[in-house]
Amino acid sequence: MDKLLEYMEKQGQFNQKLIERLDAQEKYIKRQNEYIEERDEKLMESVRTVQGTKQEFLQIAAAKEEEKAKAGFFARLFGK
Repeated sequence: MDKLLEYMEKQGQFNQKLIERLDAQEKYIKRQNEYIEERDEKLMESVRTVQGTKQEFLQIAAAKEEEKAKAGFFARLFGK
């Protein structure tokens, strides 16, 4: 009977240690997920910024091309 009680006590301690390890793993995974989400948000912000800048450059280039197209014959001839 004593051995059974001892076994049950050891099993309870073992189970408690397993629960503690699972809790630690869960916290670690949660921190990693938060880090990944934050990283993804920053990455998407950077991508949006680059796309916005690219769009601005394309608009400026299109405006310059349109301006060249509107220029008169002599302006195009002499590059002014």
